[in-house]
Amino acid sequence: MGQRLLNVRVRPARITILINRNAADPDLFLAFEFFSKHWGGRFYQIIPVEKSTCDDLTSYRLACTRPDFVYGIGLDDQYWLTATHKACQRRGYGPLQPELVHNIREHHPEEHCPVDLPLVHLFRTRERRGRHKRALRLVTPDSLCPFSTYCVALFGVHHQNLHKEFFDQETKFSAMTPTALIELATEFVREWQQSWLDMTGHGLHGGLIGWGELEPTVVLVHHKVDDLSLF
Repeated sequence: MGQRLLNVRVRPARITILINRNAADPDLFLAFEFFSKHWGGRFYQIIPVEKSTCDDLTSYRLACTRPDFVYGIGLDDQYWLTATHKACQRRGYGPLQPELVHNIREHHPEEHCPVDLPLVHLFRTRERRGRHKRALRLVTPDSLCPFSTYCVALFGVHHQNLHKEFFDQETKFSAMTPTALIELATEFVREWQQSWLDMTGHGLHGGLIGWGELEPTVVLVHHKVDDLSLF
């Protein structure tokens, strides 16, 4: 009897968050915390939209990325339930609730893959990488820091009370100037360090041709939702 070899590649679900352009900082923080708790979160997408209007560009972006699940923050969910189905035939749409984000390890219909799996795999296999091993550096922003939301967009929201065997460095960020944030991001690039958000993409790639990692760029247009959605 003839035999065939079948190569199977497992990937996490593709997820997009649609967020109201007038959303507040806590809404943005919730989105990045959600990303930070999933394998693949580094490649998730945030699209700023109006509360109940799906323009042509948004439809095009949804159609091109074809997310498996779409979540909304501060939107007319009944409207977007229909709009996202027409645009990308997603498997599910719903509002992003804090309860889902904070209890991500519990059973839920979407069955997302938590970040714990790539984290454990990373540290079990990192010694095999030799000189290619990257240090995992955690960044914890001070809640009073005016750039705390930018900080979590760049570096992610790591688990609290993480055991020391699962990270290499930890930095408390409380600076009050954008220069300090840029300097911190520059350190990651110069020292070839890995942030928590980078770690969520462990074992995955964005399908780009070429070498190297994509590093986020801070683009300020004086509108925080539009700024941070570019990350």
